[in-house]
Parts: sequence; structure tokens; C-alpha cells
Amino acid sequence: MHKFLRATQRVNVGQHFPAHTFFSFGHAVRWYSAQAKTASGGKQMPSGDKKVVDERFKKYSSTLLLPQSTFPMRMKSEDEMQMQMHCRDEAYRLNAVMGPPGREELSLSYTTTNEIQNSAMMSRDNEKVSAPCDGKSRRKQFVLHDGPPYANGDLHVGHAMNKILKDIINRYKILNGFSIHFVPGWDCHGLPIELKVLQNSSKLKGQQVTTTTAANNWEPMQIREQAKKFAMETIHKQMKDFKRWGVMGDWDNFYSTMNPSFEAGQLRVFAEMVKHGFIYRGERPVYWSPSSRTALAEAELEYPENHTSPSCTFLFPVNQRTGEHVLVWTTTPWTLVSNECICYHAEIEYSLEEATLSGETCSMWIAKALVEPLFVGKLNTPYRVIKSDLGKHVFPNLTYNDPLHIGATKRFYHGEHVSATQGTGLVHTAPGHGMEDFQVAHVEHGLPVTCPVGDDGHFSAQVRVPELVGKYIFSDGNRVVLDMLRQQKRLVHLEKNYVHKYPYDWRSKQPVIIRTTRQWFAQLKELREPAMRALDEVIMVPSVGRNRLSSFLERRNEWCISRQRVWGVPIPVFYYLDEKTGEENVLATETSIQHVISMVEKHGSDIWWTATVEELIAPEYRNSDRVYRKGTDTLDVWFDSGSSWHNVLHSPAQNELFPAD
Repeated sequence: MHKFLRATQRVNVGQHFPAHTFFSFGHAVRWYSAQAKTASGGKQMPSGDKKVVDERFKKYSSTLLLPQSTFPMRMKSEDEMQMQMHCRDEAYRLNAVMGPPGREELSLSYTTTNEIQNSAMMSRDNEKVSAPCDGKSRRKQFVLHDGPPYANGDLHVGHAMNKILKDIINRYKILNGFSIHFVPGWDCHGLPIELKVLQNSSKLKGQQVTTTTAANNWEPMQIREQAKKFAMETIHKQMKDFKRWGVMGDWDNFYSTMNPSFEAGQLRVFAEMVKHGFIYRGERPVYWSPSSRTALAEAELEYPENHTSPSCTFLFPVNQRTGEHVLVWTTTPWTLVSNECICYHAEIEYSLEEATLSGETCSMWIAKALVEPLFVGKLNTPYRVIKSDLGKHVFPNLTYNDPLHIGATKRFYHGEHVSATQGTGLVHTAPGHGMEDFQVAHVEHGLPVTCPVGDDGHFSAQVRVPELVGKYIFSDGNRVVLDMLRQQKRLVHLEKNYVHKYPYDWRSKQPVIIRTTRQWFAQLKELREPAMRALDEVIMVPSVGRNRLSSFLERRNEWCISRQRVWGVPIPVFYYLDEKTGEENVLATETSIQHVISMVEKHGSDIWWTATVEELIAPEYRNSDRVYRKGTDTLDVWFDSGSSWHNVLHSPAQNELFPAD
């Protein structure tokens, strides 16, 4: 067989055998043998003689009967990529829901070779593919709105899952006869991009970057210009990768939340909410990040389980009963300077226990279920039960003295949030630093709110204890308070490094606090019912996600929408002082907001920082004796993405595409 193959190397199949003839394998062997014999002059070819073999016939490929073509057997990698991009864009173009008359067609740009363009874009009669068909007249529409990814880094597996699943849905709908509408978008504002810009700046190399350093080193427009540049670079980088993944979409008409038309549309949503009474300014406890110097939403928190705090149990003396005290437990000693009351639970059973602490015998009220964990587990000291009773029979008429607020007499109040699972069953309550504290102490009982902590987490001059002024709450602040309790012999037990879960700023990775400040809120109570009805119509996979979202909707009454940062859409309000009361009032009318919207639509949101108050305020208010100042808060970045449906689908140019499927 080896000799046969070598002999056949001299046979030119293309010359001696008709290409259109089909034959059996046996017929081929006999024919090749005859041709080989003829080529060798009727003699058997010597097996080792390579010189008699014509160099032209060394390749076995010359014996194969294949059609002659200039089409390459294998496409080059760069050409293959261009072909994939072409197929992706053409697939969307030919199946896209076209907008109303006057909308520009998608402009597709290619850099492929002429051969690829000719083979892919020309039909059999050598005519180009026709313009996109109008799916409105012949096919049902499917509109998939793209919730925008954040423009602050490279793509990862989360982006892949999101975009590829959406692409699968779009392709499935095309196969089922639908025209599709999918406009990709990007979320561009917010603190993450601010921090990225600062971290990448040579001006701040080697520093721990926070918005505090930004305030000290940058002007607002410097941050905004650099943030805008960074976001746009990230958009183009991510878009390139999304396209490489083969994701279909209207890439030439993508939306970004920093586009002036988008920002104006977002403010129109805000104005509509103001008109219907859903927006208000109030003093509420919010999650506050001292490292970022801004309020945070719950979604911007993470809860590491290895945070350490000083866990302390201390005594507050009861006024009406000499020698009796209440035991209180906390992991935030620095908040004791803002204490306004102590909460108990009416249905929990409490015990009055007698024990010797630091050589002195005293009587202490504590939840009965927590007696043994404290006296045996932590204090390792004998105790004696004097009496026990339900909270509603013990505390309603009692008062106590606050050791850090000398001379102040304070009361006990029932709180539904109190439990007997941890601590002492008696909760130190500071309405300036807790959600439940604020509700019970201030809302239900009208107690004052004290919050002597500044934006950076240091005690301000308003703190009741002069020794604490300027101290950082998590370090020196805690230490000074504990020293005062120890000096007054009120400290019963201290665990310096109590490990527990605690909320952190997900960007700076630093602990946050609850701090009562004046913020802008969206009222959600009236929106809860329609939101729940809409959720009932949604099919969720997996279904467990419905429970999480529905519980979130049921317990949320308001949303803090204001942020103390510069890279964002401004809250378009003005402030002025009331001459009679001296209080600060707000100008946020339909006229004043619409005037700002018109300027933002023309110049972008930068105008809020570059224009004067006189230019930004509506003409109707310019001749007033009032002295106005611009607000410095921006809208929560979730307001940006949350209003994207309005700007992408409900715009005047595409009104018929609302709502999305």
C-alpha cells in the first residue's frame, strides 16, 4: 500500500479523471494502479528512489477531487470576529421595533474586508439587504428595558449573567415572531465613581481616599469633570466587551444617566412626585457613613460578622425606690450621651436581683430569662431573687437618673422592639441614633432628639459632656464614656472586643452609624399597595425572590433620596430664612423646578454648580427680598436608575413603547 501511495503521487487527477464522475473505491484503486504503472513506464517503481517522483505530485492533496474556490478553508480570527459583530447587529436591525416616523435608522459601521462584506451583505441577485422592516405593522412587539449596570469597572460574571440572559430572551422572542426593542444603558453617577477618580489621582496617591479628602483637595466641578471622563471611558470599554459577547441591542443609541436629556427627564419624575406630595424634607435617623460623609441607603450596606465593639452592662439608679437600679446593655457606649429614655416590654417578666458588685450590695432589675447568662455566665457571682413581675406592672410610673446627664430625670416606655434574647431586656434609647429609638421616644412620646455627632464621626460642640468635644466616636469617644461610668461605679461588665455583625459602608469598607439629620425623603405608604399589586403579576425565578421583595415593600415607609455628594443630579430646591421665625424654609414649587429642568436639559446638570442663584431661580422669584441659596444635596443614584423607564420608554419620541414587557 505504501508503494501504491507513492506511485499515485505522480498522477494529476484534475488532468486525467473527469471531476464530475463518481466511482467506487475498488474502481478508484484499479484506476490509480493503471495510471501509476503508465507513469513508471510499465515497470515497478523502486521503493527507495525519490528522484523519479515529480516534485509537483508530492502532496496527497493533488489526489483529492475537490472544487476549486478562492474561499478560504478557515476564516482568520479577526475576520471571524467582524463577521460575528456583523451578524449580531444585522440580527437586531432586521428584527428591531422601529420608533415613530423621523427616528434615524441604526447606523452600522464595519471594518471587515471587502470579501466578507460582499459575501454577508449581498443577496443572490447582488442587491443589498433592504432597510429594517417595520415590525409594528406585521409583528407583535416585545420591549425589554435594560436596567443599567454601573460604569465604574471591568465586566465580571454578574454582568455576563445579566446581559446574556436578556439576550437569550430577546433571541427567543425573535424566534417566536416578535419584533424586539432593547436599548442598553449605563448608571453613571454616585460615590463609587467619585472614589475611583480620587484613588486614580496622582494628587492623592498614598492617601486613604474619602470624600473628606475630596472636600479638602478638589472643587466640585473638578470632581464632576473627572468623574464624567471616567464614566465615559468605562462605558466604551464595557460596551466593547458586551458586543464581543454577542449581545444584541441598539448600541448606537445607548442611554446614560449623565446625558442631559436623561437628567432632565429624571428631574421631571422628581417634579411629578413633588406635585403629588410624595417628596418631603424631614429630620430622620438615617444610615450615615463618616468615612464617606454622606447618608446611605440599606442597599449600600454590608454586614461583616467580624466587627468588634465594646460590650458593656451598666446601672441606672431608680428614683422612686432607694437602692434599686436597672441593668442596661449596649455595644455603642458613645450614644449614652444622647440617651432620652429606657425601653422595656410590657409582656416580658423582669426580676429584681440582689448581688454584690465591686464590694457593694445592690438590687437590679433585669429580664428574668437573662439573669443566669449575666450573673453566672459573665459575672460569675452569686445572686438572690427578691421579686419578679411583668414589665407593665414594674416600670410605667418609674423614673431614673442619667449618670452622663447630671440632674436629668428620665422615664421608662414600652417598646415593641425590646426582647429577652440578648442583653438585659432593658434598652438604652437615643432617638438621635436609632430607628426604633426615634419612633418610640420622639414620634410616640415627643422626646427631644439630640445628635451631637458631626459629618466626620467626631463629637461636636453640642455634646453634653465637654470632655467629648472633638473625640472620634468609635475610639476616644467610647473610651471617655466608659471611663466616666467606671468612675461613678456604674459599669457592671465590659467585654472590650465583642464580635458581632455591624453595618459597613460597602464602598469605603468602614463602619457606619445611625444619625438623625435633615434629609429629603420619598413617602412610600401610598405607593405600597399598587406596588404589591404589580408584584403579583410578575413571574419570578426562583420564586423565593418574591418573598424577599414583598417583605421589603411591606416594611418600608419612606426612602431617603438625598445624598451629600457632588457627582450626581442635584435636588433642585432653594433655601431661605424666615424673617419672623428665623427658621430655614424651602422653595420647591412647580415653577421653580421646571425652570431648573429647562436649564439642565440645555446645559446638563453641571449648570447647578456653574450658574449663579440668580440664573437658576425662576424669574418670578428674582425680585424678592429673600436671600436664596442653592441646595447642596444630590439625588440617590438609585433614583437615577429607578427613573430610567421614564426616560427610555416614556419619552415623547417613544411613547408607544411604554410599558416594557
